[in-house]
Amino acid sequence: MTYSPFPELNALWDFQSENGFESYAQGFGLYGEFGDRDTLAPGWSGDEEFHARLKAFAQATGGGSIYALWDAGDGTRPVVVFGDEGGIHVIAADVRDLLRVLTFDVEPMVDWDRVYYFKSDEDEPSDEHDLFVSWLRETFGIEPVDDADALVESAQSRHGAAFRAWIGRFELG
Repeated sequence: MTYSPFPELNALWDFQSENGFESYAQGFGLYGEFGDRDTLAPGWSGDEEFHARLKAFAQATGGGSIYALWDAGDGTRPVVVFGDEGGIHVIAADVRDLLRVLTFDVEPMVDWDRVYYFKSDEDEPSDEHDLFVSWLRETFGIEPVDDADALVESAQSRHGAAFRAWIGRFELG
């Protein structure tokens, strides 16, 4: 099955199919259907342009935050997070950077003002996290990160202003 137009997400779909939803990165799991409009419509927007350029594809947290790809209109597809309690932010420049973020193995903390990834000494790794990290190395040459927030800051520096200007045109909620 081809899950999406993105080879990395197709490979991740196969990995998740073998190893389980939320088993390899805290709170994360690919949805059963890439770009399912019903994921973003309730509570966010029903506008056609909104859905034409945003494709929801994964659960970001166990509480229901959503990862979506945004067609920035310049050939790039940054990853954004829609917080289950509010807040919408760019978190990765592309799918590969999201995979790097996932190696940090914690859920994003999303509020209206910011998004960040915090890991305490008490956080336990996901059951299949080591397998996931090995799979990323073998499949894509991706190494784990010690600071997911640095990737977020880089993505926001590159895409944040344009995304905020674009999303600001819609009545959300």
